[in-house]
Amino acid sequence: MNFKIGILGLAFLLLTGASASAAPGAPEMMQEMQVDLNQDGVKETVTVLGSSVYENSKFRMNLELHIKDGATQKISKTKVGNAGYEVILETVEVTGESPLEILVSVATGANKGVRDFQLFTWGEKGIKPLFTSENQPVLDIKGTLIPHFQGALTEQSSGAQFYLDVQAGKERYVKEQVYNKDGVMKSKIQIQVDSLPLIALQAVDKDGDGTQELLSTQELLESSSRIAKMTALWKYQDKKWVLQRIDSDQPISFQKKKIETEKN
Repeated sequence: MNFKIGILGLAFLLLTGASASAAPGAPEMMQEMQVDLNQDGVKETVTVLGSSVYENSKFRMNLELHIKDGATQKISKTKVGNAGYEVILETVEVTGESPLEILVSVATGANKGVRDFQLFTWGEKGIKPLFTSENQPVLDIKGTLIPHFQGALTEQSSGAQFYLDVQAGKERYVKEQVYNKDGVMKSKIQIQVDSLPLIALQAVDKDGDGTQELLSTQELLESSSRIAKMTALWKYQDKKWVLQRIDSDQPISFQKKKIETEKN
């Protein structure tokens, strides 16, 4: 069994009390918007549908994205998830090409605040993903705590190396005997970015060129404790997502500037 699906199923059973053998019902509309994606003067209908498995529950399975061409009435379809609760639809412009792209955000219920994000293009050949929940543009950060209440970290895909100030957790680290009060290490602790999905994703035009970038947010963990929120700016270039900069809600300093890190 896929671990993520197992967690979703468990969350559903706990919250609704439904039988594991309950059969999905007919697809129902979860979210819908009217928008002129290809800018031909006629609005398309963009809908996410899901099948209910328990009466009076917002939980849905077999989620699908439908786009009905306003001019031809042709409907394109694609899968957008195995299960979820709330759906948010948004149009963005990250490729610099027409038509607009569709950002789909689904609350999974697997963990409080966790959402799956997926981005799609649409045209004559139907709906195609720019990324799905399985291949999102995400940071891959690994490292360790080092003396003087610092973390030494590397973002694996870009090779960017940086230090993270963990002074905010000083009292806890001393109490747990990770450091002594002078910042001398007493045990080795690994740090890594959370393996759960992104906790936030938004489209922003940081460089003012009329094409948006994606700003993603992930949590950085030491054991199971959150020590920082990491944000990353991604630009779609040459059919791939390119990391532009890394920031954090805790002080960071870079050793190896392979990406932009200056604050605006």
